[in-house]
Amino acid sequence: MVILSSMKHWIIADSGGTGTTWVYGAEQELGRFETASLHPRNVPVFPESDKGKLRTLREQYAFEVFEFYGAGMSLEANRKLVAELLNELGFTNAGIETDAVAAGIACCDYEHGYAAILGTGSILLEMDKGKLISRTGGLGPEKGDEGSAFYYGKLFLQEVKAGKFQAEIENEFGNPDLFLSEFQEANPTKIAGLAKLTSGWNVSELHRENIRKFISTHILVENPEIKRLGVVGSYGYNISGILREELERVNIELNRVFTTPLDNLVALKIKNINS
Repeated sequence: MVILSSMKHWIIADSGGTGTTWVYGAEQELGRFETASLHPRNVPVFPESDKGKLRTLREQYAFEVFEFYGAGMSLEANRKLVAELLNELGFTNAGIETDAVAAGIACCDYEHGYAAILGTGSILLEMDKGKLISRTGGLGPEKGDEGSAFYYGKLFLQEVKAGKFQAEIENEFGNPDLFLSEFQEANPTKIAGLAKLTSGWNVSELHRENIRKFISTHILVENPEIKRLGVVGSYGYNISGILREELERVNIELNRVFTTPLDNLVALKIKNINS
């Protein structure tokens, strides 16, 4: 249990495509639990058991601050859909923002700065005072996503087609041709999974190529003024050593790196309330 002093009751939710993590502060105690995803496509089928958890929590505490960050929240129609469900559960004061804003605040606090999301996809954000000022990238797998796990998978498959990593594939997965056929029409999430599947292989140069492409397309061309960068995302976190070295080559400091933004959002909330 974490003890918190003289604080409002607050709750922060971080919702992705597969689940939602909720953290709340109430009665000098910090609580955390999981529910199904509140991505807009999942709202109609959000489980009754999870609705029960939230109703119980709402009946127990009167939350003065509610911050909800989620995938798909850039569209007004999607924010309205989620707000209607939260209202039904008794949360009438939720501030709803995109997961990109969550990443930006986690990396930049409430100051001016830059943050990158390097997960399944990639995007570069400029933040100021907790607001999203501009974004570069986020065009999806067909048009870009350099620096992401998906783009790494794309680079890796190109190498396999060129005849590389044949022994490793035969040892781990069997016939290389069957391996390639399995990924021929695979969705971006499955291709992104190759970053984890090959984590113990000698693939550091592919990761470096991936990060260099991100730097050249997202930073050097679009945002050459960047001197410090925070990063959110499991891919960026898992190759943070390579990421740091490649950023240093262009005189950029990697000042923060997280797998998800939630822990730092909570730390900031506690700091602001107790200051």
